[in-house]
Amino acid sequence: MSLIDFEPERFYYTFAQHPPALRVRPGDRIRTWTIDSDNGDLEGNTVPKERRQPGEGLLEYNGLTGPIHVEGAEPGDTLVVELEAVELNRADAFGAVHSHLSLLGDDMTFVGPTGLKPPIQGRAYHWALQGKDHTQAHLELPNSRIGAVTIAAHPFLGCFGVAPRWGEAIHSVDAGNHGGNMDCPLIRSGNTIHLPVFVPGALLFMGDAHAAQGDGEILGGALETSARVSLRVDVLANRKLTWPRVVGPDSIATIASGRPLIDVIRILHTEMVLWLEAEYGYERFDALHVLGQVGRVRLCNIVSPRYTAALEFPRALLPPVCEQHED
Repeated sequence: MSLIDFEPERFYYTFAQHPPALRVRPGDRIRTWTIDSDNGDLEGNTVPKERRQPGEGLLEYNGLTGPIHVEGAEPGDTLVVELEAVELNRADAFGAVHSHLSLLGDDMTFVGPTGLKPPIQGRAYHWALQGKDHTQAHLELPNSRIGAVTIAAHPFLGCFGVAPRWGEAIHSVDAGNHGGNMDCPLIRSGNTIHLPVFVPGALLFMGDAHAAQGDGEILGGALETSARVSLRVDVLANRKLTWPRVVGPDSIATIASGRPLIDVIRILHTEMVLWLEAEYGYERFDALHVLGQVGRVRLCNIVSPRYTAALEFPRALLPPVCEQHED
């Protein structure tokens, strides 16, 4: 097992079969960093064009670190990524009320879904990340009676995934069964992410660090910033996944993306029932019944081309004898 410091040289805007930027082996640990969603580096300086994915008309948003090629990972395997740390490294983050890409906006049309009204007014916000480890986010609100707000930071990676199947290239504002722009707060320090492998080496990408975000990312953005990331990779051979999963200290979770949202919720529950049946010894409809009482659905992103949600199940209800199957 090796510890590798990876300094990214180019940032990508698509999850695709780009040339590997780094080759590692199962068990290796990697330390690296991500730019913010608007191409700002660890100091907030804009990454030059020559370090960005080239392409005419390419939306240069949610730049990705990677791809990391994991030796031995083959289609039909599971890539296991233990997120040891997602650490905020800057003293600031930015957010906005977007005029189009938001819950109350106009879904990228700029003139309203019917064309009969103008878009809502956009507004930018600048947050200060405070404390030794940037554990608090502070915002001045001179136009509001409260004057200012301070909230707890909960850093995570908005973009996390592998190269998609069938040779697709999927933009980093979208999500799918490869992962992608899931905007899921469960992609955080201390959790282990399971991803399906579709291409040799899996080709792992990450980016779009958030200091905080409410459920759904309803504004089309969160508290956007950069981050340092430490992780360990492994491969489960011949363990085919359909959608990403998360194993945490208190819960396990399934993640799915698509439209309409009801289909995403159906996928989440189907995937969790099958997981509980196959690896934890639950009878199928017993699993469904218990899940119906204790399952917790989190809306992760409801503004991107495909919506994303996660379903959590408490580890307290998992048989101890099955712990060996998790990672």
